[in-house]
Amino acid sequence: MAVIQEHGYFWWSTEKVPDEHFAPEKAVPGYLEIADNGTVTLELHGFLSEDDHPIAALFAPSPLDGKAIQGILKASSNNVLLLDLESDGGRASAGGISHQNFRAWRALVGRNRIEYKPNLCASGFSVDLKGYEDWLGLGNISSTRTRRSITAKAKLLKKHSYTLKNSKVKLRFLFKGNVFSLKRLRTLTIEEYAELDYSFNKDVSIDALQEKVSLVSDLLTLLSGSSRSLEWPWIHLGRGKSQSKYQYFFGSSRNSSPPQKFFDCWVVFPQISGNFGSLLQSWDDAQSHLGSGLQLFIGTLKSSSLHLEHKFASFIWGLEVLHRLKNPDAVQSVKFKEKIDRIIGDINLKKDQEWLKERLQNAHEPSLKQRLIETINTLEINFEKKSLDTFCKVCADLRNDLSHFGGQKTFSTYDDMIQALHEKLAALEFLYHAVVLKEIGVEIDKIKNFIFNGRHSYKYLQIYSRAGLVVEKKI
Repeated sequence: MAVIQEHGYFWWSTEKVPDEHFAPEKAVPGYLEIADNGTVTLELHGFLSEDDHPIAALFAPSPLDGKAIQGILKASSNNVLLLDLESDGGRASAGGISHQNFRAWRALVGRNRIEYKPNLCASGFSVDLKGYEDWLGLGNISSTRTRRSITAKAKLLKKHSYTLKNSKVKLRFLFKGNVFSLKRLRTLTIEEYAELDYSFNKDVSIDALQEKVSLVSDLLTLLSGSSRSLEWPWIHLGRGKSQSKYQYFFGSSRNSSPPQKFFDCWVVFPQISGNFGSLLQSWDDAQSHLGSGLQLFIGTLKSSSLHLEHKFASFIWGLEVLHRLKNPDAVQSVKFKEKIDRIIGDINLKKDQEWLKERLQNAHEPSLKQRLIETINTLEINFEKKSLDTFCKVCADLRNDLSHFGGQKTFSTYDDMIQALHEKLAALEFLYHAVVLKEIGVEIDKIKNFIFNGRHSYKYLQIYSRAGLVVEKKI
């Protein structure tokens, strides 16, 4: 389903629009479509060309690097700016209608005309948190009914403001509907919603802004457990009274999974409303030194098309990377490293020493099983030592089998391996999730309360029991 489907006029962004005109003389009529995944297609009823002949534009087009197309839409009167253009064919006809097609990977759509600059910068963005109402704890509309009347009351939640290193974030709670109509109504609609507003201290590039949008989306996925994509953001150009807002579309994979219910969320907003800003900053900071260890979890969680083997391997890779990044100098044991150094030192020939040193350069590192045990133990869950040891050994063997032997080594049949993957994967997912939450600063008691005391505690009890994990005592 397309987000926008409209006719309009379009022109190169270098064309000047005369005063009191809605488009320049060289504007070409066309049809714009923005798909639900953010990709843009434009079919022009003519040629948007700087060449003298349309055939030259079609078969030998000028490079599109750095170029942009502006336009105005017929039905909505919205202005558009199309960026990251690609030629998408067309037809040059002597006796018919010639047309030229473009594809764009980014688009800005808004009420005001957009003054395009090659290095377009933004002062911030805002995004509707549709689908996260339960996570936010919304539900502040009440009503009473008598035989002759209905009375509705709605009380807005207080705005939350947070100061980050290079930006400010606000979370606003609002109402929308037809409640302000002066007409007598047969139906009345009131809807409570929330909007996140992100303002940069200094203007940033569109690329940097898009990264921040993704970071916000990923953090909400982590806190709520929902892989649902955010709504399309509104980009802010300019500041103060001269600020204009445009809806920003960009090509991306989208997830429209149902909104997460309150009791399915790992950590709901009311629990962390006071330090949501610090969690957002911590999540941002962690990308630079723990990036792959975090994103391998988020990327796997958001993907709906990974095979079982790929998902399992991604979780193990991510946990391994996280341990390596946090413990770059980790060794199996000091004695083991000393033994390796002693053996190398006993060799007389220097070239043999160098050869063996290269072969054993990683031999002193912790095993994958050891890395998994140490990472899981940071959760302070009292797993019985033997059960955790067995769980991590099987997970490590399975990952190594998948990477080096096609999965057919530890288990005699493929079906046995798949059964083991199913059993371990569910436990790995919630353990990895808990590890990442703790890593960015969510209190461990809140995390363990969701796992062991929440509405789904019985489900998690079954998950780690099937995986062979035993808790020594009640958490």
